[in-house]
Amino acid sequence: MADYILDGGDLNLPALISYEAPAGGNVVIDVASGEVAAKVVAGTIQVNDQPAQRQVCALSFDPQNMPGLGTQRKMLGTATSAADGTFSINVGAFNGPVLVIAVDHYGQTWEPNTTYSIGDTVHPVDPSGYKGFVYDCTGAGVSGPDEPHWWTDTGSNATGTSGTATLTARQYYQPLCHGPIIPVGEDSEE
Repeated sequence: MADYILDGGDLNLPALISYEAPAGGNVVIDVASGEVAAKVVAGTIQVNDQPAQRQVCALSFDPQNMPGLGTQRKMLGTATSAADGTFSINVGAFNGPVLVIAVDHYGQTWEPNTTYSIGDTVHPVDPSGYKGFVYDCTGAGVSGPDEPHWWTDTGSNATGTSGTATLTARQYYQPLCHGPIIPVGEDSEE
């Protein structure tokens, strides 16, 4: 398992996120016919040594010539890791090195007089109000007319309100990139 210490200097967030390839390597082969198998990049996302659900993207490591767009990195696929942190992204027949990027959910910008449902996530309107936390709605309601004075999770002060909505502070983790990873395919003789 490789651990990656994020640079939280701008946010003063010492955070540890790790990427761990599942047993058997980081490539899973899905063979559907006698042709060359599709290539799949797979792994496990962990936050503070716990499995985590995150949006995961696979990009070409090297810029690609894309007709009409010029030379740039190519988005090869996306997935959301499961509750156990595992993910699998089919990159097709792509042969080059791949970057895998895990992104925490930043939510929507908080808005006044807005109905929020349990599970919604918001962040402060004013970037100077951002303290490294986003806010999950844990009690449905309507936000107040004024943006709240945002709080941080100190272990005893994680929950607050905006109007009738109850919000719980949750640390936001910066995106994590791992790579380059070389997907590998196999020939099938079905």
